[in-house]
Amino acid sequence: MTVDDDCGFSATFFDALAGLAKALLEHDLAVYENQYNYLAFGSWTLIVGTSHRRLRFEFDGKEDWLEVLESEFQNQGSQPQWKSVDTRQLERGSGANPSRVFELVLAMSKDAFEK
Repeated sequence: MTVDDDCGFSATFFDALAGLAKALLEHDLAVYENQYNYLAFGSWTLIVGTSHRRLRFEFDGKEDWLEVLESEFQNQGSQPQWKSVDTRQLERGSGANPSRVFELVLAMSKDAFEK
């Protein structure tokens, strides 16, 4: 599969996302939202956590940056007040292997919610 393989790369991303969702479930965490943009170098945003606290992961596929933001939620109608908690420069081409990036997302999520 090449980076220009729209169908194959999209399928790889969503297969990896399904695996992440199952792994998060084992820690009582859920995927609340996902946005994926193949045309923006495979950039994506993912919100995971619990009903009252969530992490938002923003992956810049062009620059291979991963930013992590956090917000508390008083109730379902609460508007998030995101604050940055971590930013990491990932290995060049990380977006081509979403499973590896999602391993980092899982580890960071587990660490954040075990506290």
